[in-house]
Amino acid sequence: MNDVISSGPRVIAHRSPTNATYRKRPTPIGTINFDESGPVLIADAHDVDAPDHPVGLRQRLRQGFPSIARFVARWGFLKRLHWPVKPKAPTDEDGHGIQTATTPSLDTRERADGFPVYMSFEVFGGMYEHCAAYASEHEVMGLIVGDVFCDEDGEFAEVFSTMTGELDSNRVHVRFTESGLAALSNRVQDLKDNGKWCPLDGKSKTGPTCSVCGYDSRSMKILGWYHSHPGFTAFMSGTDIATHQEYFSQPYHISIVIDPLKKEYRVWQTTEGPMTEIPINFTRSGVSSYV
Repeated sequence: MNDVISSGPRVIAHRSPTNATYRKRPTPIGTINFDESGPVLIADAHDVDAPDHPVGLRQRLRQGFPSIARFVARWGFLKRLHWPVKPKAPTDEDGHGIQTATTPSLDTRERADGFPVYMSFEVFGGMYEHCAAYASEHEVMGLIVGDVFCDEDGEFAEVFSTMTGELDSNRVHVRFTESGLAALSNRVQDLKDNGKWCPLDGKSKTGPTCSVCGYDSRSMKILGWYHSHPGFTAFMSGTDIATHQEYFSQPYHISIVIDPLKKEYRVWQTTEGPMTEIPINFTRSGVSSYV
């Protein structure tokens, strides 16, 4: 895929900006917190009747039966790696870490005026489970896939899924292997050209354009990347910062760092100047991860 490039330990990016199409942005319903078993979606006061998410049940399994939970997490990850999951049709009902990086090119103050990003708790849960499944062994990484839309309030990014591939990694380093990167690039392109379900309404489709809502999946973009720092807290290292600033230069690009051992995550974005920390707008599950 011509618009995917690589160099260094963590490098892959999309450089084909397209005009944003109109879509009413999702409604945020809460924030992510962590208990002993992992991430929990804390509903806003006006959404107190939000149902428990099944990811939370799997986290409770990890707490009570860790060996079984590790098997379930790894099997689920491998299954999603080879068999994409049909997205669920959306309905009308639809903590940051403690360490600060000491580098002049990183602004650790959270910015609310960055490029808004919306993500379902289900997609975040799949990302977290990927990191947690290998936390005792090595770092992991993956790509964040979605698209950019606009409404009356301006542009925003909406995450559809995450993807990963074969990695070369240890406790303090991770990158895609050459063959893993090539396979991942092909999968991204195949999802854009031949995806079987529309990521917006969950309807089946036979080509790139959904016959129901009209969304053209060929406009999907790599919205950023994620990786884990198991046991070292969620922060951006000098290598991480250089990678993001050089290869993820679009204003909607984000970098998510997860420490599943200390149970924390943080999110950064580059709009102008240094990287800044931003919040994620978490929504009800609208699509399933294509990992």
